[in-house]
Amino acid sequence: MSARRMWRALRSLSGPERRLLVELGFATFRTLVRLRLRRADCALASFLSAPAPAAWSSSPADADGVASLAARFFRRIPVRLSCLERAIILRRVLARRGIPAELKIGVAKPGAELQAHAWLVCEGRILLDGPDLCARFPAVLMVA
Repeated sequence: MSARRMWRALRSLSGPERRLLVELGFATFRTLVRLRLRRADCALASFLSAPAPAAWSSSPADADGVASLAARFFRRIPVRLSCLERAIILRRVLARRGIPAELKIGVAKPGAELQAHAWLVCEGRILLDGPDLCARFPAVLMVA
């Protein structure tokens, strides 16, 4: 995407959407530093144990809008994020809005290789991924 097109896209966003992009940027940076540069087991335990306190209260219906903007943000940043990193980042951003989301981690072994996937569920709706992808991975860990 050219700089001009990106600038036009940013200008077309509302003020709250721009603030959400800034928040996603900071949350992504913080998560990557903590998970990739520190010992991942300690960082992951802290991310899974206590989401950030709610800064304001939103309805769970707002989770779809936040997840949609987050998905577009994740596609455009120059860093490739794992499904677990994306789920952790979005879960923290939703928690700041007072929206609870359950983190699920599933494991499958379709062939010789073990595969895993992480996703979020908010009021029965899967965020960031399609239900067909998540259905391939039976959930073995759920963090509310």
